[in-house]
Amino acid sequence: MASIYDYGLLFHKWHIKKRLGYGGFGEVYEIYEETNGITQRAAVKCIPIPKERLEEDPTLLKRVTSEIEIMQKLRGANHIVIIDDYEILKWKQIKGRRQDEGKDVLIRMELLVSLESILKKSMLSHKEVIKLGIHICTALESCKKYNVIHRDIKPANILKSEHSDYKLGDFGLARVLEGKNSLSRGVGTLGYFAPEVAFNRKYDLRVDICSLGLAMYQLLNNNKLPFQDEGDDFDTRRIIDREPIPPLGDAIPDWLADIVMKACEYEPEDRYKNPTKMREALEKGNRNNESEHDVDQKQQVSEVIQLPQLPDTQPQILLQSMTDSLQQQLPLFSQDEVTEIMRENADIIILAEAVEIPRKVLTREEAGKLTGEHIVIPHGYTEIGEDAFRGREDIISVKVPNSTTSIGRWAFSYCRKLASIEIPNSVTSIGMRAFYYCIRLKSIEMPNNVTSIGEWAFNFCIRLKSIEMPNNVTSIGEWAFNDCWGLTSVTIPDRVEFIGEYAFRGCEELTIHCSRNSYAYKYCVENYVKMNNGGIR
Repeated sequence: MASIYDYGLLFHKWHIKKRLGYGGFGEVYEIYEETNGITQRAAVKCIPIPKERLEEDPTLLKRVTSEIEIMQKLRGANHIVIIDDYEILKWKQIKGRRQDEGKDVLIRMELLVSLESILKKSMLSHKEVIKLGIHICTALESCKKYNVIHRDIKPANILKSEHSDYKLGDFGLARVLEGKNSLSRGVGTLGYFAPEVAFNRKYDLRVDICSLGLAMYQLLNNNKLPFQDEGDDFDTRRIIDREPIPPLGDAIPDWLADIVMKACEYEPEDRYKNPTKMREALEKGNRNNESEHDVDQKQQVSEVIQLPQLPDTQPQILLQSMTDSLQQQLPLFSQDEVTEIMRENADIIILAEAVEIPRKVLTREEAGKLTGEHIVIPHGYTEIGEDAFRGREDIISVKVPNSTTSIGRWAFSYCRKLASIEIPNSVTSIGMRAFYYCIRLKSIEMPNNVTSIGEWAFNFCIRLKSIEMPNNVTSIGEWAFNDCWGLTSVTIPDRVEFIGEYAFRGCEELTIHCSRNSYAYKYCVENYVKMNNGGIR
């Protein structure tokens, strides 16, 4: 068998850092690459297939790569692990000894942390379990759209991003329902699969609702599944006898326990009809719970605010500035309530520990509350977070507030109807794949203060015609404008110090405007003219 280390650089430029774990068909490694001093990290799943297995089962390779096909079909969908690339390699000759003709399937994906590893350190709060449930229901809604059953939902296959979003991964056991309403092949993981799978009966998409319910039960039950003893063994007899699932503890809110228990019902007809219904139930319960909590929290804060009297000579503009600042620190209060506090008191605040400083990153969950074709992002967010609007098919235009300084990875990727976006000069960086596959985006005015454009930032924005880079830009990432077929003119300033080798690959009609003493001119001479993909003026 070949070692993944024998391949050297993976995908032409990625180095292997360490093995993260194994499961299903293969192993997972952390990989990294460095461009212009910036390190990018990702994960690669290596699935080895020996020659004898290929000979015994000619369809094995196709079944293994089905994970790739399914996840690529779901690319851009909400809360599903993103696959960036893949390749199939033959095993190499090692130390002079010829190996057999087996193959390795390498799948490069975003680097995330599995819920299973998180649980080894600490349990999730009730609030986090609710959030996880909503996120995975959203993922299952996308699966339903493409007629896909995951069939193996469990903590090991639920992952968390650096922005605290939960995502569903590892579709190695999933398959498309090819025009059929149900399946009868039992697969999954003991403890998490639905009764109809355990008894090898026909089943449908509701098995995933049951598996999610069981995973949430575990998270709310001190990491123990139903009918799991202290030694982590399962009493399958109790399932066969259809013994009722033990109720969750008194510490779990009744509304949340009811949702989880409904998802875990023995009969599919007694569960939620689809993931949308379960998500809506979780969101409604969460809203009602937060509303009650907010009233209590406001009372706590009101009792501890201690402010000296504001001098009468203090100008109104300072009062308004302080009011705005206080509004950010006390998100539970309305603008009028904050103004009244400031008028009656002054400019020093002692906050109760219960008050949380508001997040400055616009997360995907928060972005989901901004609806309609024309989005105006509220002032106060300093970053448009990773995946914030990814895959939104309803958005035509977006206005970013002048409080924002960066647009994160995948922020607007796969917004296929997005035609225009207003980006303020406060933005200094545009992240990797920020506008990936925004196929209707016709023009974009780069902010004056932007300094870097990430890898694949505008990949496949096929309707872009011209780009004028502002003078502060110093870096244009690899594949930044790859396959922007309609791009005919790009002006690059002298301050640019790095341009990815394939930054403009596929832009067949492009003319780059730059001075002869610039890095851009050298780049064009060394790469562009040689590739006959453009020219210089």
